[in-house]
Amino acid sequence: MKKALPITTDTCLTSYSFFSNALSILEAGNASRRSRACIDKDETLAPASNSANEYLPMFCNNFTTLIFGAGRPYVNFIAGVPYGRSVRKHLKHKAVKLERKDPARFVKERINENRYITVTFNVEYLANICIDREWYHEYLIYGYDDEAQLFLAVGYDVDKSCHAFSFRKLEISYGDFLKSLPKRNMKNELLWIDPEISAEAINLRKIKRDVFLFAYDILPFIFNAKVYRDFAWVLRLRHGGKKQDANSLRASFDMQHFRVLTEHKALMLRMMTELVPGSKAAEEYKSIRNTASLMLMTALKYNMRKKNKAKAVDDIRAALKRLRKDEPLVFRAFYKELKAHEKAK
Repeated sequence: MKKALPITTDTCLTSYSFFSNALSILEAGNASRRSRACIDKDETLAPASNSANEYLPMFCNNFTTLIFGAGRPYVNFIAGVPYGRSVRKHLKHKAVKLERKDPARFVKERINENRYITVTFNVEYLANICIDREWYHEYLIYGYDDEAQLFLAVGYDVDKSCHAFSFRKLEISYGDFLKSLPKRNMKNELLWIDPEISAEAINLRKIKRDVFLFAYDILPFIFNAKVYRDFAWVLRLRHGGKKQDANSLRASFDMQHFRVLTEHKALMLRMMTELVPGSKAAEEYKSIRNTASLMLMTALKYNMRKKNKAKAVDDIRAALKRLRKDEPLVFRAFYKELKAHEKAK
């Protein structure tokens, strides 16, 4: 017997597992609009289905603001803390404990009930994942195949050549599934689409406020610029100063920072384009998005290089400096466009 629930790995956000897991379900359920590929290629905004813009307000209302964690220094969307509640509120979810006597049967029963289930594994024992150390992480199981003796899952894998994580489909054999389960119960969760949850409406007042705070440096309410400053400080602390040679630099960047920044710029560009059709500021913002993408690529090069690492760090710092300088100017122009567009309605 076998069964597979709808799933996609082409989601708008992949920087954190709670974004990736929830959106992989929502977008596969035809509940979400354009894919990451469309965003990156600047394709037209023609909806893929009648419900194509159902979750656009969720991104506009909740994902415009970035934060930088103090205790655990990570760049993140403010709406993603804690546990991505702004995404997960669009799904039904329920915490569960795996049945220890026969956990594989328990998971298959949930799939047969049309419930996706997250399971935490010690990834070191998953043969199809390129991580050879003890590391506990959750993966979303969406199907199974008794004939092939495997579960179908989505989650993170790593490219050893550049230390970058990717969100992709995976196959987990029944044997690896049992071998990699932690000895104690970890957090597991059932997820399924709730058709009764009403779509959000665009909160234009909040969006205008967020754009204004990005455009004008009014402390302590400015988030974006503070993120850039704190991130630049961490780069200096962890990856050395200009006078240090390449041997003193850390081996690799944590790519999560750069994925968040790149996704943020793509979503902001999409918001600007859809809220103000023909926006000139949106055209200018493409250079901001491209700068963030360049930072991501430079960080990948840093992770792959054995020499000249210091230059890559300097290039990333220079790109951060450009973002801090140029992005507020574009947002000032967009803020004026937004007010004029609202007045003209």
